[in-house]
Amino acid sequence: MNTNCLKGMRCPNPTCNSEGPFSVVGTAAFVVYDEGTESHGDVEWHDEDICKCLSCDHMGTVLDYLGMTQGEQRRYHDHLVQRAFDDIDFMHELVDSYMEKLTHEDYLDEFAEDDVIS
Repeated sequence: MNTNCLKGMRCPNPTCNSEGPFSVVGTAAFVVYDEGTESHGDVEWHDEDICKCLSCDHMGTVLDYLGMTQGEQRRYHDHLVQRAFDDIDFMHELVDSYMEKLTHEDYLDEFAEDDVIS
């Protein structure tokens, strides 16, 4: 059983069920030269990134390999979307609060400096 980077991951192909290794499409920062690259920094991947079993070539997402059903994935996705909307609402509230503090004259002066209003 995986206890580190692949904790909880298993190939979702019922005829395989391998616990790894897997090929995951992730993100890393590299120093690139004309001759090639140096070693990379930390590698990150997300739940929706592509994952491939090296034993049977089954492809899916990391969520698939974590054993989430489609219903669980949908609920998880809906949760992430709701969090994003909540963050947007919070940012709108911050902007509204800031704008309320500005007087109309300050607001016009600010835009006049940027040649938006002449």
